Amino acid sequence: MAKKNKTAKSAKESINKVSYHYRPDNMTLQEWQIALRRQAAMKEKFAISEHNRKEYPGYYNVVNSVTRNEYRVVYRGQDSPWNYCSCMDFKTSQLGSCKHLEAVKLWIEDNHRKVCRDIPPYTSVYLSYQGERKVCLRIGTDNQEEFRRLAAPYFTPDGVMRPEALDSVTEFFRDAVRLNNTFRWYPDALGFILEQRDQRRRVQLLPEYASDTALDKLLKTKLYPYQKEGIRFAFRAGKSVIADEMGLGKTIQAIGTAELMKAHHFISSVLIVCPTSLKYQWKKEIERFTDSKAIVVEGNHLVRKKLYEAEETYKIVSYNSICNDIKILKSLHTDFLIMDEVHYQNFYEFPIKSLNYLVIICFDL
Repeated sequence: MAKKNKTAKSAKESINKVSYHYRPDNMTLQEWQIALRRQAAMKEKFAISEHNRKEYPGYYNVVNSVTRNEYRVVYRGQDSPWNYCSCMDFKTSQLGSCKHLEAVKLWIEDNHRKVCRDIPPYTSVYLSYQGERKVCLRIGTDNQEEFRRLAAPYFTPDGVMRPEALDSVTEFFRDAVRLNNTFRWYPDALGFILEQRDQRRRVQLLPEYASDTALDKLLKTKLYPYQKEGIRFAFRAGKSVIADEMGLGKTIQAIGTAELMKAHHFISSVLIVCPTSLKYQWKKEIERFTDSKAIVVEGNHLVRKKLYEAEETYKIVSYNSICNDIKILKSLHTDFLIMDEVHYQNFYEFPIKSLNYLVIICFDL
């Protein structure tokens, strides 16, 4: 057995390494990026287990043996539109793959497991991350014809949600459950639908809420035209990057966006993460330019836990403290996250619950 494992390891090591810096001539850009993730999967130490095949066909758990981070992977064959991983890389790369999914492929190959390609009996609504995100429908084997008729006003024949169904698709969810109680929709799909509705509402309200006249009354300071435009952009986008050069008022734009959101009841809490040296500068500027109070989250971890729960809208914390707090508390809650000097940080490391809006402040991108 040891000899067999050694041979398998040697076979993997004998595969030509893919350069991280130059795309091989015989690969497309997408093939190269997937090959890099497969190469990373070969190096990582993952513990992989399969769910109950009957209840959850094609579902796997992938645990990083070093970090102990756990990921949920669905694999239904090469290039299947139903492949999925809960990691951020899968959700943002638009490749339809990641190192965890590639690790599952390797595990299936090494253990001679059968890939589950069967269409499950249940019908489901899911969020596709291949290319532009879109809400999709997969019709299962149970009640196929009934589900096709029910879905026709909401989804195209190839299963993509119609743009005009954004407001009414939840009615389909209700009727689908009545048709068959095994019907399911996944949280990221529902979250995307609500996010799109929210964004459309902000766009509709922008002319009234963010006119020059309205923004002139927003803060206790005069805003320059480019700062007003920055606030409008961040309000409309929901999640944005402010990357003006130093001294052009990125902090004012972030505070202005938060105040605009708060004034019209989009948010009730703001968490600002910044370098230690800037904590009290943020507090000073918030209280100088707004009527809101701000608190600095510091002290031992028990004190910080209470400060996170305080009534004040603005909480300010350093990167060092929040990294420690996330290890202890596992996650934090805020409606609006501002990350200052983020070009020195990896914001994917911050699992913030109920995060609806984000402003990243950096320069020299």
